[in-house]
Amino acid sequence: MPFKPFPGQLNKDGVIIIPKGYVKLPEPAVSDYIIPTGASASSFDTTPDTSKTVVDDSFENSTSWTPFNNNSDFSLSYDYDSSTYVDGAYSLHISISSSSNSAYPLNFGIKKTLDLSKISIISAYVKVSSSNSSVTPTVYLKVVDASGNTIASTSVSNPGSFTQLTLDVSNIIGTYTVLIQFYYSTGYYGTHELWVDYVTTNPYLHRYENTIDNDTSTTWKPSSANAGEWIQIDAGSNSIIGGARIYWGSNVPNKYRIQASTDGSTWVDVYTATSSPTANDWTEYSWPAVYARYLRLYLDDQGSNPVEVAEFQYYSRITDRVAAEHGHGSGPEPWREGAFFSSFMRAMSKGTGITPRIAAVRGSHRKKRLNQKINDKKKKSRLTKKDILELIEELREYIDFKVPD
Repeated sequence: MPFKPFPGQLNKDGVIIIPKGYVKLPEPAVSDYIIPTGASASSFDTTPDTSKTVVDDSFENSTSWTPFNNNSDFSLSYDYDSSTYVDGAYSLHISISSSSNSAYPLNFGIKKTLDLSKISIISAYVKVSSSNSSVTPTVYLKVVDASGNTIASTSVSNPGSFTQLTLDVSNIIGTYTVLIQFYYSTGYYGTHELWVDYVTTNPYLHRYENTIDNDTSTTWKPSSANAGEWIQIDAGSNSIIGGARIYWGSNVPNKYRIQASTDGSTWVDVYTATSSPTANDWTEYSWPAVYARYLRLYLDDQGSNPVEVAEFQYYSRITDRVAAEHGHGSGPEPWREGAFFSSFMRAMSKGTGITPRIAAVRGSHRKKRLNQKINDKKKKSRLTKKDILELIEELREYIDFKVPD
């Protein structure tokens, strides 16, 4: 009959003994895999997802855009026109007027600050009118930086009826100002009008964020089939990671590696594959646990077409998972300060002759020893099997594990 400890059996440090084999390291179930907090990649295919048109503004009696007028000699006004529109029941109507000519160009419209990092296409419907027949304006849909410099632009000349402007912003990453602008180089008097309706955006079809959205129907795809393309995920903080799973799309690589890093700069190979995984399915990977924050899928040979990756998740196990199974650690439940001490002191007071005060002092020493062990291991770029076993032993002695009867 195997030895089973009971409250009050102590080792030389005054800690309850839990022998090997009482704490089972769990194999990863589907629910054990963790969706990362972030992702990035060497590149991504900039094809727009035309099935996911997002209406940025349909101007139904309100607007999220700001009207502007860069000619102070003209007065600006705007309203919502229910007599002419493309979609819904209104369009945004902006006008400027003056009874005198101006030395400045006619330059007015609407603007908005947008993060273009996830947007492939911007589209808007526009039309114009002018009481002065000498004015034949151009309407621009453009992106400008903080200094007003044009980053991207498309235009239409004097659209007398609603005309769609579409701008490709796939090569623009970051936050910029988007303008829909009525422009004429001469400041002729009169009333000049611009209507805007149904501004929409389209996301990318193959952005790297698709690998952390828990949706196997969306994929990341690099911009080329060249060797050296990669995608990486971020666990949010350094953890002990011993596995991952990837849902592959229709195109799979011939050769690839999974790498780990604590800082996102220095990488260590943890898994090397020299054959293709199964397309349109999950593949699970495991390796001797390492201390890392980032995992990177590095593509050594993609074949003739860029690969498709739908999901990339990791498994933080060994000490983190063991602790989490017992309600401690940085896993599913937060660390419960004092949980060890309360149960430890109760155990110590049962027929041992050791008072709760003495038990608390010994527990405090054990906690310091455990923290020292953890800090020592953090200094290593890769944990050996011996390192992992040492951490497990310390945790067994410190954490109030549940012991079977």
